[in-house]
Amino acid sequence: MARRCQFSLRTVLFLVFLIAVSTRPASNWLRNYLASRGHVAVTGRVIFRGQPLKDAQVVMVPSGAGKTVQGLTNERGDYEIETLVMPGIYNVSITQIGAASVVPPKYANVSTSGLRISVNPGSQNHIAYDVSK
Repeated sequence: MARRCQFSLRTVLFLVFLIAVSTRPASNWLRNYLASRGHVAVTGRVIFRGQPLKDAQVVMVPSGAGKTVQGLTNERGDYEIETLVMPGIYNVSITQIGAASVVPPKYANVSTSGLRISVNPGSQNHIAYDVSK
């Protein structure tokens, strides 16, 4: 009986170890795979009244077929989309996470924000947005 429980504990610990070791390299592998398929990084900055906007969610919706992607700004207003992005035209919405949002409501929806981005392969896709108006 004791031997059976010990085997189960060893099995569980081994599985936890495998998951812990494989999680980090898997994200690097996925990023490398997407890059080899032509996907690119998208970064930028969100400004409100001349100041960096912290905790703003930047959502990119492809104008054609594709996957919606997003990123979150840090205290300097900088964002990086969480995954590599397929080149193309994207409509963008920006909302601020939290109770005291200062972002005008028109930016919360891709159809009313008026924000677009053209993601190009082989170029630096660093896009700044000013959501003061």
